[in-house]
Amino acid sequence: MEKKSFLLVALLVLTGFFAQAQSYRRTISVEFNQAPTSFKIDVAKLKFNKEFAYSLTIDDGYIDVWNVAYPLIQGNAVLETDIYQGNNYGSGMPFQKTGGYAFDDGCGHQIPFHLGLAINASQVAKNASRLNWWHLSTLYDAGWDILNHGHFHVEAPPIDFQDEIVQNALDIQSHIGFYPRHFAIPANQPAYAPETVTHGMVATYGAVMGFQGVYNGGLWNVKDDVSPVNNNQLKLLRTSVPVDSASMNLDALKTKINSIANMAPNQTIWYNEYTHAVGAGTNQYPNVSNMGFQMLRDYLDFLQQDYSQKMWVAGLQEVEEYLYVRQNAVITNQSLSGNILTFDVTLSDNQPDQRHFDLSLLVDGVDASISNITVQGDGYSTTNASTGLINFALVPEVCHDYVIGSDLYFDVNAMPGPYGKITVQSGATLNITPGSELSFCENGELIVEPGASVNFLGVLTSSSHWKGVHLLKNTTQSGHFRSYQGALIERADFGILADIFDGFNSEEIPVVCERTTFRDNHQAMNFTTLNGAFYQCNFINTSNFSNPLGFSAFAQLTNIFSPGVRFSNCRFIESRDGLTLTNNGILSSYAFIIVE
Repeated sequence: MEKKSFLLVALLVLTGFFAQAQSYRRTISVEFNQAPTSFKIDVAKLKFNKEFAYSLTIDDGYIDVWNVAYPLIQGNAVLETDIYQGNNYGSGMPFQKTGGYAFDDGCGHQIPFHLGLAINASQVAKNASRLNWWHLSTLYDAGWDILNHGHFHVEAPPIDFQDEIVQNALDIQSHIGFYPRHFAIPANQPAYAPETVTHGMVATYGAVMGFQGVYNGGLWNVKDDVSPVNNNQLKLLRTSVPVDSASMNLDALKTKINSIANMAPNQTIWYNEYTHAVGAGTNQYPNVSNMGFQMLRDYLDFLQQDYSQKMWVAGLQEVEEYLYVRQNAVITNQSLSGNILTFDVTLSDNQPDQRHFDLSLLVDGVDASISNITVQGDGYSTTNASTGLINFALVPEVCHDYVIGSDLYFDVNAMPGPYGKITVQSGATLNITPGSELSFCENGELIVEPGASVNFLGVLTSSSHWKGVHLLKNTTQSGHFRSYQGALIERADFGILADIFDGFNSEEIPVVCERTTFRDNHQAMNFTTLNGAFYQCNFINTSNFSNPLGFSAFAQLTNIFSPGVRFSNCRFIESRDGLTLTNNGILSSYAFIIVE
């Protein structure tokens, strides 16, 4: 009874200090028909494990996007009259494409084609020939990309880049709730190229010399190196679709796609095109790129009928963000227990205003077949047990911060994780009981202030890596840490860190660890002017070691005087294949150490 009332008092202190941060992750379980001797997890080069990707962008926001392109893809009738020529699109009668245009996701599901729209906010709803904001919001919600295309579509210097790039993005954000950082250069004016990065864009698209891809071809091989997406400065070539009467007619467009398909699987091609009109044909825009209704309809027919199994049709931003996730996703916590494989997929960083967090994986049991695949907490994932394909989206993970101001027994129901920062204030004691596991987000940490204490018998861990336990000192006292049999600290940058050079220094021993395991840490401990004692502890690196800082040492000790740091009957184990310890078991500088 006493403990319960005490806990409630402590929780009142916690409530006022609750905060949140975000990372992105999923946990996946794969059941095999028998225990495999080995397994492989590969990230697909493209979403849905497609052989090549195709992006079609319609520039400038004319109403025929709503009257023609969208209903065609959705499988609805094209009924509206051509506002320029006074007749219906195509044959002069309503056109119905039952079922719309879609491709297979590799798991038996049909995914509608997603196109992109390059928008000038100053022209939206300007007159009846332009899309309005409701149209754009609907298209955005349907999965179409909304790209930044300049506020007034200024095509030649002088150009107010702040207005064209930033103000256009702000206007779009105010109406559809999303800040577009993917920029399609108006009229391919090269002066925009350096300014888009300066003004916060993460990707720029245009027919500009020096951009990524095959010039006049618009092809980029994304099979291996897609590092340009990592610096948020991708510059990718665009390819224009000429008018109907131009030399590149429908047959020529088909020939281009066929040639791209023939490049796979030796290459993984991302190809993109843009147009301005998909309505009545050449009469609408006689001097600029224009597909027209019949060409668009027949082209979409061709893409679906010939390549729905091999091609991924998506907007430029959707493809670029898949490549970013592909490059930055980390597979951790791989555990094979009998015939059940579990692992986490974590994206610890993301691009500014990123919209898509999709990923496709391929799992192979080598000598065992897959019976079932589960993506935890995801009702929209799709899987194929026969091929091992898993399509899913990483989701925001809320990281909780807590400040503990009085004595507390840890309760996961009262302090749900994962954890960003837990701070134990001076005079308080945090008791972490056996069986308790505290999982920290990347850069999370457990801070023990001077005069505070932690009694630890559980597990401190992270799905990727975390900062570790940080003991603070002042001129009169230090934070205290005690761990006991069965305790585990893993995947930390510093398992226990006391890095303040000046501060409390006496014969007191603030850190005592008994039969505790320190596993896969950059450094298990890093002490400066702090005494400690470690009895029958295990310091170990396993084949699952994945800390981005690498391995430095099991212990680094600096300016430590008697009684120093004692290691009694401890084991130091390096079990990673092909690695041996060389002068980095215990690193010391002016430190009093006892090893027995």
